[in-house]
Amino acid sequence: RWTNRELHETSSRLAAGMMQAGLEPDQRVVLWLPNCPELLLLFTAVIRAGAVAVVLSPGTPPREVEQVLQSTAAAALL
Repeated sequence: RWTNRELHETSSRLAAGMMQAGLEPDQRVVLWLPNCPELLLLFTAVIRAGAVAVVLSPGTPPREVEQVLQSTAAAALL
């Protein structure tokens, strides 16, 4: 569990790292994770970076994930 402050600070650091790595506003980032605290953290970080989070269920078949990556022109897959 995280406090609101911890979520804010950690997601802000992750967002800064994503931007430093080259993530630009409005780019898509596919989050292919189960429903877990880390999904919330990464989702928040992507939004803070000004990018768009595309959330996929871990049960999504790899072929469909590939289609989403192509159709969204995703900058990253996490």
